[in-house]
Amino acid sequence: VLEGAGVLLDLHEGLHSVEIDSPPLHFRGEEAPACELLGGPTRDLNLMTQRQAGCATMHRAAPGVDFHARSALRALFCANAARLQIDGHDACAIAPYTLLWADGGAQGRWRLHSEVDPPRAWWMSFEPAAEA
Repeated sequence: VLEGAGVLLDLHEGLHSVEIDSPPLHFRGEEAPACELLGGPTRDLNLMTQRQAGCATMHRAAPGVDFHARSALRALFCANAARLQIDGHDACAIAPYTLLWADGGAQGRWRLHSEVDPPRAWWMSFEPAAEA
C-alpha cells in the first residue's frame, strides 16, 4: 500500500489486512481475492508475473542496506523522492512514483538514500525460467 488506509483481501487461506507498513503479500493471481477498502481510496503497488516465465521477488528497501540481486532484471520503485547509489557512487535522483530498472544481469551494489524514514520504496528482481 502506497497511500491510504489499506485493504482487506479475502484469500483462500483467510482474510489479510494490507496497510501502508505491511510487507508485500504474495498470492497466486488466479485466487482473485475479494477486496474491501479499509478507509477510503488506496493506492497500491503490484508485481505480477506469469509463473512459468520465471521467478520474481519484491521486498521493502531499507535505508543504508545494499541490494545485490544478480538476476536478469532488477528494479527499484520509490513512492517518495530518493537517491540511488551504485557501488558507492551517486547514480541518480529519483522522483516520487518512479520505477528504475536494469536488465542484462546488471551488477553492482545498489543503495537507497531517502529523507523519508522509512522510505516508501521496494526492491524487485526477476529471473527468467531456464529454456526447456
